[in-house]
Amino acid sequence: MSIIRYYSVTLGIGNPPKAFKFEIDTGSDLTWVQCDAPCVGCTVPRNDQYKPVKENFVVCKDPICALHHQHQCKKPNEKCGFQVEYADHDSVLGAFVVVHFPLYLVNGTLVYPILGFGGHYSSGPSELVFGGKPTGVKVLTLSLNFDSGATYTHLNSNAYQALLNLVRTYLAGKPLQEMKDKALPICWKGGKPFKSVREVSKYFITGAGNANIQLQLPPEAYLIVTELGNICLGILNGAEAGLGTYNVIGDISTLDKVMVYDNEKQMIGWSYGDCTAKLHGL
Repeated sequence: MSIIRYYSVTLGIGNPPKAFKFEIDTGSDLTWVQCDAPCVGCTVPRNDQYKPVKENFVVCKDPICALHHQHQCKKPNEKCGFQVEYADHDSVLGAFVVVHFPLYLVNGTLVYPILGFGGHYSSGPSELVFGGKPTGVKVLTLSLNFDSGATYTHLNSNAYQALLNLVRTYLAGKPLQEMKDKALPICWKGGKPFKSVREVSKYFITGAGNANIQLQLPPEAYLIVTELGNICLGILNGAEAGLGTYNVIGDISTLDKVMVYDNEKQMIGWSYGDCTAKLHGL
């Protein structure tokens, strides 16, 4: 069984606001919360579910309804519904609502801004760089998705196999032995169980040293330690996950990166930082 991790955030909904926990999924253009409407298959207690107000429901004739490509409608005055199935075959169905999302600024001020969630971003042609040197492997010529709802990074078959060959060659002669672990497909063990990635990072590519590399991945951004104390590669073959030629940058590879989304220009950027440090005033 593989290790699954997610990022989450707590947001207030309504006026006065009630706190709800959301899983951050930048690979999805839909934001939803478990609600008492009634709720079938919900995983949170009924008292903790969102209780929608009739006037907050979006009806089918509202232009907002048509904004989402997976909306479901039959009659103009009925609720605008949706049903989505994710890559892991989980699914959700419900109805669209318009609600307040109050936000506290760092100075303590409470504001009710207009918020938009979701959106997909594609990258232009990019090349896989290993150890600071170009490999000739064009990774992102087709499609790229920064997906915080995916624990691991997935590359298309050609890029994945090229990367795996480079890693195996680089590790030749180092005190690591490739072995089987139920957590992930490619793993290694050392002379004794590892407790952290830091213990084994000296054997792997750091990802630093080349200022022209746009997305640098230190060992912590592509390795995990399993319950058995083995080290495993957190980059997987996208074809085996049913992604075809798509490339997905999962949350393991966005560790300690502050992501910036420019919806108007349809661009995405990032900066490097220590995300374990709390913002001043929070």
